[in-house]
Amino acid sequence: MPMPTLEYLRSEIERMRSQVSRQRKEILQLQRAGLSTASAETLLGRMLSKVDDLCAERDRQVLAAKQSPTYTCGKPIRGTRQTEGCDGQPSAVSCAGGDGGGGAMFSREDANGLSVCSVPHREDLHQRPYQYAEQFLTRDEARRIAKAISRLPELLKRPQD
Repeated sequence: MPMPTLEYLRSEIERMRSQVSRQRKEILQLQRAGLSTASAETLLGRMLSKVDDLCAERDRQVLAAKQSPTYTCGKPIRGTRQTEGCDGQPSAVSCAGGDGGGGAMFSREDANGLSVCSVPHREDLHQRPYQYAEQFLTRDEARRIAKAISRLPELLKRPQD
């Protein structure tokens, strides 16, 4: 289940608070009529617990947003987060390598899960005589190319001397 956004949490808290208000009015009406309010009070307790949980999640997200890096104007920086690449080195993109079978490829994704590149390889063609094998990359060549592509953002960020 995806994490709810801050806007969703705020609107849900507001909606639940209005429902809590209606439930309290209903309990007062039941008390005036001399009827049992046990089930209505149980429901009110669950509603208040839900509001408390939503408020705690909202506060956690607000704190996380305040601790994240921001521009000087206060706007949050929403770039790619740094992950560990195929070679164990920090990289802005992750990779998924194939098993060396037919049609396998190395795919690189950014922190948001969007595909940056896919480099196909056909190791099986290089293991047996095939006249067009040189037109296909080996697994190692594909891995090196995908690694180089994933490092491009880091290389472009480096200051030029």
